[in-house]
Amino acid sequence: MKLWLVIYAGTQIGGSAGPLPYGMEECQRHRDRLRASQQEVISTGFSISLNRKITEDERSKAAAMRFECEWRDRRPAW
Repeated sequence: MKLWLVIYAGTQIGGSAGPLPYGMEECQRHRDRLRASQQEVISTGFSISLNRKITEDERSKAAAMRFECEWRDRRPAW
């Protein structure tokens, strides 16, 4: 089994990173940073990476995203 950081868009897999060269604790730290960044964009309505306010559609898409660390035999299918 290999460790993956899986990005969910709603109930679908939207992407993944891995297999990761480190353990679950480091993956969870990365996941938590992504979640904190996501929450900041949702609560402020401003995206630092885009350098602008986000639209309501973008905000709802950001709110539907989920980041999880998962052990899997192979890359999660998109």
